[in-house]
Amino acid sequence: SEIAHAVSDRLEGPYKHVNTILKGDGDKNRWDRFTMHNPQIRKFGKKFYLYYVSNNYNPNYYLANIPKESLEWLKYNTTQCTGVLVANSLDDMINGKFQKVSEPLICPDNLKTFEVTNNPSVIEGPDHTYYMMFKSRTPTPGHMTMWIATSKTQ
Repeated sequence: SEIAHAVSDRLEGPYKHVNTILKGDGDKNRWDRFTMHNPQIRKFGKKFYLYYVSNNYNPNYYLANIPKESLEWLKYNTTQCTGVLVANSLDDMINGKFQKVSEPLICPDNLKTFEVTNNPSVIEGPDHTYYMMFKSRTPTPGHMTMWIATSKTQ
C-alpha cells in the first residue's frame, strides 16, 4: 500500500488521484520497506506531522504452534513500526516537500511486550506532553489492545 493525495469537489466524491506522497521501495535495509498506511496529519507549533505505519520482513521470526501460512504473515506483520514525516505546511506535506525521519518513532519489541504498532494517533496535552495512542497486541497473536506512548518533545 501507499499514502496518496486525492481531491474531490464533494465530500462524498468521486475523488481523483493527484499524487503519491509515500510508498515503500522494497529496500531490505529500511524499516519502512513495505505497506505505508494508517496516515494521520497533525499540526504542532508551526510544523505539520504525518504519522504512518509501515513494515519490513523478519525471516527469523518464529512462534511455536503457529500454522506455516500464519507464521509467514507474522514475519511481515511483527515488524510494523510507526514513523513520521515533517513539513512546514500542509501544502508542502501533500506535495512531497517534507523531511522523513529516518528511524521509526516506535517499534514492537517482539515477544517481550507487544508485537506490532498500528493506527497511531498523536495529541499534545495541556501539560505540553505529546501522547501517542496506538493499537498493538501482546505476543499472543489476536489479542489486540490500545497502548500509549509519551514524549516531552515533538
